[in-house]
Formats: sequence, structure tokens, C-alpha cells
Amino acid sequence: MRFQVKLSTFILCLLAPSAVLAQVAELQVPTSVTLVVGQRQEVLPTAYNAAGDFISDVSFRWTGGDPTIVRVESSPVMSDIFYLVGTGPGTTNLELRGGGKTATIAVTVTGGSISVGEGVATILQIEPPELQLFPFEEWQLDLRFLKDDGSLAGYSPLTWESNRPSVADVDQSGVVTAMTPGVVVVEARTESGLRDRVRVEVVEANWTFAQARYSLAPLESDTLHVVVPSQDDRRLDPRQFDQWRSSNPNIVTVTPLGVVTAASPGTTEIVASGYGREQRVSITVHPQVEEIRLNPTQDREVQVPLGGVVAFRASALDAAGQAIPEAVFLWDVADTTIATFDADSLLLVGQNVGMTTLTMRSRGFPEARWTVSVAAAGLIVDRSRLGLGLSATDTLTASFADSLGV
Repeated sequence: MRFQVKLSTFILCLLAPSAVLAQVAELQVPTSVTLVVGQRQEVLPTAYNAAGDFISDVSFRWTGGDPTIVRVESSPVMSDIFYLVGTGPGTTNLELRGGGKTATIAVTVTGGSISVGEGVATILQIEPPELQLFPFEEWQLDLRFLKDDGSLAGYSPLTWESNRPSVADVDQSGVVTAMTPGVVVVEARTESGLRDRVRVEVVEANWTFAQARYSLAPLESDTLHVVVPSQDDRRLDPRQFDQWRSSNPNIVTVTPLGVVTAASPGTTEIVASGYGREQRVSITVHPQVEEIRLNPTQDREVQVPLGGVVAFRASALDAAGQAIPEAVFLWDVADTTIATFDADSLLLVGQNVGMTTLTMRSRGFPEARWTVSVAAAGLIVDRSRLGLGLSATDTLTASFADSLGV
């Protein structure tokens, strides 16, 4: 049996009674790694002796693994640094050998936003087909492998490419990074020749909060959404903002994900900064609600004339019996073809004859429910007079009358 060893290792073997290879008691690497297709993750293996001391002069070798799922790349700068690159969806095991020891890494590669099934793909489809982004915004493109019948097919290795990387570039996991205003075409292409393209326009536009103001109960949390009105209210990823901060954290706190939590009663502003702009939104934390008064009272049937209305009243009170106008009530009609409810005016409107339910929810209280019955005010026929000869017949059409008799 022949062995190849480094000269330094050979010299150490002569100087010490035990060889360096025999000194390695443990190899340390992650036991599992999860990647998306195209992702590149650094791995730094380390070797230790029985006393727990680090050993620097160890050569590592990778074996096993499915190259269609993951490949190992060596660092061009540091010989003991390696990179795991996801090449396709699946799970496989890599083995690392060094100093007579072996360590195993379970590697799982997901498609990220890639949808796959089984069988050979004949169609490659990118979603969305068109995209508008801010400069320096990132977006994960969705990709589907399809058969002719539209069902999902198996994965095929592919590459992503931008025709103008200076405007917007794309990495091998399908993440587009916008750079400067302009238009670019991003293409995904498989080794078998399947391809699809998406048009990406990088533009500067205004963004704003989805609501003009917010109201919270003490200790209540909510997520603030930021949208682009000129792009059909497209939501922006809060993680890509430069800063989220509260003007008064004693009243409301905010996380880097735009999640606000009420701390104490009062009014303050949440400030979001990103994409060269800063926007503010007002948040009021109202006192703790101790009582809710409703009229009509809950758990009863409410009769509404067809086309008519029934007025509701809902009041939130604090411990002193004072009204809390900022308290939030959420109203919901189970079947809006039967009746509708306007949350601003608190009016229930009968739309069609039938029965449904109305529900009100408010944080910290059981939901209130009413049975809603919409009934016609009477019947009307299509003619007010009818003349018939002896033994003659005719047909009248009747319909339900609303509250106005029509």
C-alpha cells in the first residue's frame, strides 16, 4: 500500500513518535446544510487532537455526493476553505476525509422559488413575466418546469443571465438585483435549450404606507405594509429598508420587519427609510378597553327589510366608563349577497331575501354574532290592471318588494 504525504508531515513523523495523521481525533464541519439552487455557502473544516487542540497541517478531501444536487469548490486563496454550491433540488451526503477521520454533511438543496414535479419538461416559465423594481431592490423570480399539458415536470440544470447587468443583474438562484434606472431582459436557460425571459424595468417611484394611520390596543402587535401606488400597490420587502424606527419607543416599538408593538397609551410616529426616501405614519395606542356596548345586543336575530337598513351602535369604554373612539372593531358578513355592512356608518343593508350572519371582533373580547334575516316588504306584480275574456288566460310576474315598495 502506498501513501502520499506532505514533506512537512514526513519531517514531523521523524521528529515525533506519533504521526500527525494519527493525532487527528475529530473533524468539525456542519452536520447539515440547506441551500437553494445556485446558492454558494462557505465551509471551513477544522481538525482537533484528543486534547482539543487545533491542528492546522491537515489535508482535506471530499468524496461522495450527487453532483446534480451539490458540487464542492475550493477557495483560490485559502486551501482549507471550500464552497458548497447547490446545483439542483434534492438531498445527498458529502464525506470529508482528513487525518484518517471522516465527517459527513447532509446537504439539502431546494428550488427556492422553483416549482418541479416529475417527468421531462418541455416548457420553462418565469413568473412574473414583467417586473418593476427600485434601484438596489432585490426580487426572487419564480420558475416552473412544465409539461405540454401544463402539469409540473422534473428539474433540469439551468443558468440565469441578464443582458444588461449594469441596469439589473441576476444570480444563479434567480434573484434579480436592480442597479440603475433602465430596462433589462433576464433569461433562464436549460442545458436542453428550454428558455424563458422576463422584462425588468428599474424605475424610481414614490412609496407609502398602506394605511394613513394605525390604532393599537396596549400590547397589541401589527405589521406595517409599505406599497408603491403607481405599481398597483405592490408591497415592498421591509427587510430591504435602511431603517425602521419609532419616534417614541415608550409608546410603540418597531422591528426591522416593520412589526409594531404597543407599549403604553399615546400617539407617536413610525419612520421608515429606504430607496432614497423617508415616510412617516401615525400610530395611536388607546387605553385598555374594559367594556364593549352593542346595540342591537348580540346573539339575537336582526330582521332587515329588503333594500332597507338597520343601524348598529358599538362603543368601547375604559375603566372609568369613558368612550375610546380609537378602539378597532372588525365586522364581517358571512354572505354579502344577502346583506352588506358599512363599518364606517355601522349600517346593515338588506340585499336579497334570505338569512346570513354578522360578526364583530375586537381584541381581548369574545366575538359578537347576530343572525340576519332579510325579508321582503311585500309582493308586487308587473301590471296594476288585467282584463280577460271568457275562458282566457294570462300570466302575471310577481317579485319581492323592498322597503320602498319597489
